[in-house]
Amino acid sequence: MVEWSPLFDFLLLSLLLLLATFLRLRIRLLQRLLLPNALIAGFSGFLLAQVLGIVSFHYLEDLIYHLLNFTFAALALGMRGKGRSYGQAASTGILMSFVFSLQLLVGFVLTFFLIDTLYPDLFPNFGSLMAIGYASGPGQAFSFGSSWEKEGFLHGGEVGLIFGAVGFLWAYGVGTIWLNLGVRRGKATLLKDLRRVPEEVWTGIIPKHRRKAFGETVSSSEAVDTLSLQVALCGLVYALAYLVGKFLSLGSETA
Repeated sequence: MVEWSPLFDFLLLSLLLLLATFLRLRIRLLQRLLLPNALIAGFSGFLLAQVLGIVSFHYLEDLIYHLLNFTFAALALGMRGKGRSYGQAASTGILMSFVFSLQLLVGFVLTFFLIDTLYPDLFPNFGSLMAIGYASGPGQAFSFGSSWEKEGFLHGGEVGLIFGAVGFLWAYGVGTIWLNLGVRRGKATLLKDLRRVPEEVWTGIIPKHRRKAFGETVSSSEAVDTLSLQVALCGLVYALAYLVGKFLSLGSETA
């Protein structure tokens, strides 16, 4: 018998994303907060599933885990931009690494303090999961937390999602307010006036007369569709990563 539950979860996620796109297009508060549609969809799903109990997910954790890995596989296959400033990219990377390292340090200090005082059985990597959730989002935090569950971290995936959600709330709550204040006080470098921001940045939908061509065809549709080929390449990268992970896990078990 065909299993429909994973497909229903995927369809529900699609509907939530479409709902979020509509809400972002119509509600001015969501526009001014610059909330990504995916985040709005996540909050909508939480409200419908956890608060109201109208819908339910059965394979959400598996979908998050695998779709996130597909996303990272696709990142390695992207086009190289023209005119990129490598100096600026390097400085940004160094700053991000420093902030992430600082978050790791704070997380480990907090974890060791809790182990020494209130929670002696707390999983040692609890603090690093906090940093991953803040810096990389709920997807990566969930993946790491889920992988640590077999090492004894109870509900590690759910804890990662919580840290990621808190990070988003801080970034798009406090961060957006801080950004608006900085622009109004003339502290911003790239943006001096919020009135100069294009309308599509607020609404999330680009008007038809301003839309640009996106991507290039790399294969003949008579042989294979370009999108199908790109998805297959992502699958190849994912499969290779899986095999490497299996090989490393076998090596650690035999050591």
